[in-house]
Amino acid sequence: MLNVFNLLRKPHTSMQEANAVQGKFLAGWGSLLGIAIIASALGSAIGQDSSTHSVQVFCQVLGIGIVVAGASAMVAWLLGLLFGIPRSITNSPGQIPVPAPAAGVAPANSSSAAAPQPTSRVNTNLEDISDWLTKTLIGVGLTQLTSLPHKLWQYASILDHASLKGQGGGAVFILSIAAAGGAGGFWVGYVTTRTILTQLFNLFDLPNSNDVTVAADPDNLKLDANHKPVASTDPAVQKADQKLLGMTVDQLSTPIGVAAWGAAQARALNLGSALQAVRQAAAAAPSDDDIKELLSKIETANKPPGS
Repeated sequence: MLNVFNLLRKPHTSMQEANAVQGKFLAGWGSLLGIAIIASALGSAIGQDSSTHSVQVFCQVLGIGIVVAGASAMVAWLLGLLFGIPRSITNSPGQIPVPAPAAGVAPANSSSAAAPQPTSRVNTNLEDISDWLTKTLIGVGLTQLTSLPHKLWQYASILDHASLKGQGGGAVFILSIAAAGGAGGFWVGYVTTRTILTQLFNLFDLPNSNDVTVAADPDNLKLDANHKPVASTDPAVQKADQKLLGMTVDQLSTPIGVAAWGAAQARALNLGSALQAVRQAAAAAPSDDDIKELLSKIETANKPPGS
């Protein structure tokens, strides 16, 4: 679905699978719901005293069924969106989340360099509102659980009296269609938010090709007198490192991307993780001179002092 709007540079297997599941669900759910509404309308129309009255009853039941199903699906879709809004990885002021060094590798002296400092962070007001509304709705719903069936029946009866007047099953028909429409709408809202919206957010959070190129440039990985990496003062490198340090190496599929992640880890003094990543990149692209130079620098930085 995202690829239709050219939002991804290459097909995304997970998104394709999610879209396929969503498509099958929508087709099945929509078909069953439509059949139920039409069957109820036909059942109500049969046996009327005249063909004109039969058509009138059929249209009334069909129209009310469609309106109730659509309205309940939309409300439930909004609830599904509230429950499914992805959460940002929030950082403490001035800090960037980085993986811990690999087992068996001693951490470098953190006083010799500092990780690049982010100048801004994602606005999470929508996430806060989603969290607050979700908890409020659940809390209120639980306190009103015993009176909820009566209220639903009361509202369904009012709608029945104003429109169907008992035809097509009346309030029972309205409640059944509302439940079916709401269940499907919630599923669509939740799953769509968890897949498409999450992917859209990631498109802006993940590093682009320029970030990868800048981060993987061996000239941007400088060592101090003790052969330890120092944080870059170049804003472009800091920006690239900020994005790379906020993700895992598994999210990168190219050798240069893995090498860039390793270089960012090295500048953040996570030398064990950096060495593993750049070795992986070098094994995948043995003829890349930039990756070789990065690996040489990081291997030097990993050597014990005095060796």
